[in-house]
Amino acid sequence: MKALIKHNIIYILLYLLLLGIIGYLLLNAGKVPIHREMNTYVGNTFVDQFLAYATHLGDGLFAVLIAIAFSFQNVRVSLYILFSYAGAGIMSYILKHWVYYEVTRPHFVFQYYVREQLKLVDGVDVVAFHSFPSGHALSAFALFFCLLFVSKNHFSKMVFFY
Repeated sequence: MKALIKHNIIYILLYLLLLGIIGYLLLNAGKVPIHREMNTYVGNTFVDQFLAYATHLGDGLFAVLIAIAFSFQNVRVSLYILFSYAGAGIMSYILKHWVYYEVTRPHFVFQYYVREQLKLVDGVDVVAFHSFPSGHALSAFALFFCLLFVSKNHFSKMVFFY
């Protein structure tokens, strides 16, 4: 375990720095202005298509397919990916349904509280409740952080980080 941390310390520190910057922005600017700004990019054909497909990176099927692919090379890594994904899924479910069960999704907040209509990506289903944490984002993070940790190639590590 110490070796994994030692070989990946730069990525852990970059992640913590990024987390600090995002936390600072959220505390100082607020979620509504940030989301309003991000929503200006919706409607761009490239962005919409990218977002429609990128959401599948957090699906369980994608994680299972990656784990199966790794099982031919290294069963331990495959199990590491599956357990990480399962842990992220369980944690997401617990947080969504027992801790943050009243947190609504941005389009619901904008429609009923801010009274603005957000632009939505065609073909992507949106629901109103159980917004935090994002199951897709948490699953994708768990998968790609696992891949970052097991990769020996620094270029691959950077791809998995971003």
